[in-house]
Amino acid sequence: MATKLLLLDCDSTLSSIEGIDELGRLRGPETFKAVEDMTNAAMDGGTPMEAIFAKRLDIIKPTKAELEAIGAKYIATVEPTAKATLDQLRAPVGRSPSSAAASPRPSSRSPLISASTASKR
Repeated sequence: MATKLLLLDCDSTLSSIEGIDELGRLRGPETFKAVEDMTNAAMDGGTPMEAIFAKRLDIIKPTKAELEAIGAKYIATVEPTAKATLDQLRAPVGRSPSSAAASPRPSSRSPLISASTASKR
């Protein structure tokens, strides 16, 4: 059987938050704005992500406790159709996952479905 690999961007896809922006928010409005602007510049393609990744963390300098709190926030803000979508993606081709009856079928408007089909276009 072939191995399947699924990579997901958790920020604003699997979860409704941008974790690095939330960490920036902990440092006040000026830091939040600076971090958010860098994130948006990278998301819009104006700045390479690798050029700002470490820079944002250097500005924020998050503590272990803050990172753990953001981890909990990711879990608390999981996209509502995430489990059903992952079950659907795990199912063998041509077969529905056994849990499909218990979980609502994700809509094509789901960020997870959109993200997983975007690479097929």
